[in-house]
This record gives sequence, C-alpha cells and structure tokens, in this order.
Amino acid sequence: MNWLRKANRYLVTDNAIEVPDHLFEEEDVIEVPDEEDVFVYDGITRLDEWGRIYGIDRYAPTNVTKVEVADTVTKLSNAAFYQCDELTEIKISTSVTEIDSRAFAYCAKLKKVTIPRSVTEIGDYVFYDCAALTEITIPSSVTEIGSNVFEGCVAIKRIQMPPLNYTFHHCKALEHLTISEGFTTELPNYAFYGTALKTIKIQSSVIKIGDWAFGACESLEAVTVQSSTVELGDGVFGGCTNLSDVEMPHSITSFGNGVFGGCRNLPQQQIDEFRLRQSNTTLVIGPGSDLEYKGKTQNGWGPEWWGVSLEQIQKLKNHPFYKRGSKVEGVWKRNYLMREYVQSTIEPLTEGTGMGFALFMNQEKPLKARVMISHAWDEPICDFVEAIERSGEEGPFWICALSIYQNSDESKGVTIAEQLGSDPKFGPFATVLKGADLMLAVLTHECNIYTRLWCAYELYFARSNDVNVRLAPHIAPADLFNGKLQKDICVNEAENRVKSIEARCGRPGNKMNEDEVAIRKEVNDSTGGFDRVDEVVERIRLVHLLSYPMEKIKWSKSTARDSLKDAIESIIPCFGSMTKFQTFDDFLSNELAEYPGFKRIPRPEDLIFDGKHDYIISDGGTEHDVFKEWCASIHDALPKS
Repeated sequence: MNWLRKANRYLVTDNAIEVPDHLFEEEDVIEVPDEEDVFVYDGITRLDEWGRIYGIDRYAPTNVTKVEVADTVTKLSNAAFYQCDELTEIKISTSVTEIDSRAFAYCAKLKKVTIPRSVTEIGDYVFYDCAALTEITIPSSVTEIGSNVFEGCVAIKRIQMPPLNYTFHHCKALEHLTISEGFTTELPNYAFYGTALKTIKIQSSVIKIGDWAFGACESLEAVTVQSSTVELGDGVFGGCTNLSDVEMPHSITSFGNGVFGGCRNLPQQQIDEFRLRQSNTTLVIGPGSDLEYKGKTQNGWGPEWWGVSLEQIQKLKNHPFYKRGSKVEGVWKRNYLMREYVQSTIEPLTEGTGMGFALFMNQEKPLKARVMISHAWDEPICDFVEAIERSGEEGPFWICALSIYQNSDESKGVTIAEQLGSDPKFGPFATVLKGADLMLAVLTHECNIYTRLWCAYELYFARSNDVNVRLAPHIAPADLFNGKLQKDICVNEAENRVKSIEARCGRPGNKMNEDEVAIRKEVNDSTGGFDRVDEVVERIRLVHLLSYPMEKIKWSKSTARDSLKDAIESIIPCFGSMTKFQTFDDFLSNELAEYPGFKRIPRPEDLIFDGKHDYIISDGGTEHDVFKEWCASIHDALPKS
C-alpha cells in the first residue's frame, strides 16, 4: 500500500460538497482500498483521473505542494489542510463561501493566498503558524472573520482585507495595510496591536477606532485620519514611540484616555492640542489624605483615592496577550506578566499625566479603595485577574501596579520614589490599609509573594493594624471541583517556610534599593523583628488552610483532604509553644476515645468519584466529620493577633 505522503498534487473533486473535518490532521488514519475500488471519504470520491490518492498516514502529507479546489466545493472544513507543511500553492474556486477554522494551520511553506469574492466567512486561526506567508488578499465580500486568523504569521508584510476582529496583532512583520473606502465603519480593539506598520491611512467611512487599535506599533511614523467624526478609544496610538506625523480633522472631539500616550516623537504642541480635545472632564485638585500620608499625592489626591473597580480590572482580559502562554515541562502556563503589562500599557497610557492608571481612569469620580491587593509583578495577568474574580470581592481595589503613577522622570510629574516616601509606616500601602476593610493577597505559581519583602511587610502591617487578611490563590474552578489541591500554591507550597529576612525588593540579585533599606530598618526596630513577621505570615497561611472551601470539592474528596492535612501539619510546627495543636491522627484517636462504638469509615474504593470522604467516624447511624472538627480546634487555639 502507498500513502498520500508520496503525492505532489491534491485535487478536491467536482462532486465534493465539502472538504471534510481534519482531512489531513494527525489523528486520522485512513486506509484506501485497492486501485480498482471506489474510495469515498465524507462525500469525496476517488481521484483516478487526477492522480490517485492511495491513503493517509497519521501525519500531514508533507510532500503535497499544490491544491486545487473544484468549482462545486462550498466549504473548506475545519483543519482541512492542517499541517500540510510542503504546501506552497492553493487555488480556491469561486464556489467556496466559507473557510472554517484552522483550514491552513501549520502550512509552513505557504507564501501567498488569494481568497475569491465568493467567500463571506473565515473562521478562527485559519492561517495559524503559516510562517512563510507574506501576502494575502481578502475581498470585501467577507463579512465575518474569526479571531487570531494570522497568529504565528511572522513574515506577513502586506494584507488587504476588512479588519473585523483583532486579527492582526500577531503579524509582527506587517508593514502595509490598505482599507478600502466603505469597507468597514469600525476598527476593533487591539486590531493592529504591536505590528510593524509604518504608515496608516484611515478612510472617512470609519466612524470608530477601538481601544489600543494601533497600540505598541513602534515602527508607525505617520497617520492620516480622514473621518471628521471618528470616535477614538483609549490608547489608540499608545506606545507608538516613533509616531511623528498625525493628520486629522479639527472637528474630531471624541477622544478616549491616552490616545497618544507614550508617543514621544510627536511635537509637544500637537500633544497639548490633542489633550485639549480629549475630554471635558478635568480632574479637580484633591483634598489630600486624612490618614497621615507623608508621600507626594497625585494632583492632591491621597493614595486612598487611587482605587480601581472590578470592571476596570476585568478589562485586562481584552489585551491580545492576556492568555499568552507556552508549555513548560509538558504543562501549559500563562506567561504574559503584570510587569510586561505595566511597561507596554500602563506607562504609555499615563505618561506625563501625573496620575496612576486608577486615578487617570476615574478623574470624574475618584474611587476610594476598600480592598488592598498585595501581589507580585512577576505573575501572569490572567491568573491575577481570575484570582481576584474568584475571591468574590467587588472593590474598589488598590493595586500597586495600577494605582501608583509609574514614573521615574521628575519632568513628567510625581515620581514613584516621591509617592512611596521615606517611611513605610506613612507610605501609600500603609495609608490605604489604615482605611481599608480587607487586604487580599494574590498568589500564583509564577512568583512566591513571600519572597517579596514588600508583600511580607504589607501582610505584617495589615494584621498589626487589625485589618482582615485573606489569601486569594489562583486555582482553576475545575481543579478545585475535582479535588486537585496540588494545583493550589497555598497547599503544595505549605511545607516551605516563610523567611522574610531573605525576601527582597526589586529584582533578586540586584543591589538593595531604598525601599528595601527602609523596610528592613522598620522591621528591625519593631518588637520581634523578622521572626515576628514570619510568625504573622505563617498564621495567615494556616488560617487560610483551616478555612478551605471544602464544600466546592465534589470529586476525590478523600485524597483532597490528604493533601490539605499534610499542608496544615507542615505549618503547625511553626507554633511550637501552642501545645493545644494536635496532628490529625492524635485528634482522631481522642475523638474515638470520646465516642465509644464509633469507627472511621472505610476509604472508598473509587478515590476519584468518591461520594463521601473517609475523614468521618460513625457508629452506623450518627456521623462526625472529624476533619472539620480538627480544623476548627486548631483555629480556636490560634492566638488572636
């Protein structure tokens, strides 16, 4: 038997209605009968007259170089030519009206594609990772384009098509774009984010340009906007560091926040003119702070007024890199960090305003923070946002990355150092905690907050000032539902002790900065020093484990409790003087002695789909949840501080 790998040409025959799903995807294994038999594959007959297909192996047919689609095919189905990595030429007939998702994904040698005017719909990821694709024309007949169509098309330089979704942000080599008059009325959020565009001419038919549509286009030099009534979203040209020439009608008055933020090559006179047109909202000088704040305010507003809403935090999800990730040791991990987001988005948006993101976005009505967030900047923003959502808190929130004006240039307003001040007890973090109802510490697997001195100090300061503290670890709801507590950093890292004396400010390995010097002095001068900080933080960790939401665990109930028991017992030794703390086994023995005739119920044979865990004692009728009682006994024995 021969295989399709040996064919150089593949023809979709004229009696085919549809190229079938996953025709060339690696999961398909199809053996074709002998030559004299008729082969039918989802409506596709043998291709005798075109050069016979003898079969398909588990991988894409790498030697297929040319494809012709006959004039009765109406749809190229999902993954139709998936991983045809030798394919260089495709001729699509005018009968095709739809190209489904991933139709040409991983066609690594495909350089040029022309879509006929019959096509009206293009699905998600159609040209995913077509690394050689340099040019494509998509006609005005296309009314629906999926997302991430050109993700991984690193060589594409020229596109002519309607931008109906943020389709282009992965096209790092894209330099030229033509948008025909009347082609579209709206450019969506992040449509061309981070591309290599050099010039752009926006036709008069465009009436709205979405947030960050051309953000971070660092090669962009000139922009012409012909529409006199176009509405510009937030940060439309934010971070376009080489933009030096902008032409647009003076009649445009609908400006979002930071439309030209970080455009350092634009003449200052032009920037000032745009800012005058930006908004009718002018931030009034604030009342200062009522909480003994000794740093510099943002336009008179103390740090307690630098709050953001939950809705504003959730808008981080719109960023095209929000779910960016890669495989690490076979496990997919998100890797677009808060540090990157601040540098690429927050800094350009707020540059020169004298305000952090929080105050900048809420100038009309500044928000007073109710929840203080402690977090590390080396965390994926995806995990950060989801952890806050799952906490159930509604804010307003005070978040360092979003609340502090991220600026080190005195000519552009108050600096970070000036906002922090010289004494941590009277800096912005301490000030906000004095008026907050709650401190929420966000933990992710990418960065241990207990190694960050600011985080450890914030936890200590909050408890020392009787502010409630909760931990908000990132664990997927499905993992919690299925009892996979090893995915919770609070559980699987419980055995690692807090050593605040070794924690650092700034990047590990760097020289000690002014913040670290000030915090270390403050801690060393306090009663108990770093040992006391460790004790306070360990208590917070233990309380979190003792209060774990066991009711949300529906499967693997016994093994989930095994993990949680081990985590709790690994922290108990930190409180050596607390003789009332017992291990679970000791507590169980005492319970059995107190209730004669009771026995621990057998462990379920099916540990995954166990309806009941075995941390229960029973006399055949009455049951006691010993695990729950054990956790409660430890919690009651904890010191109140």
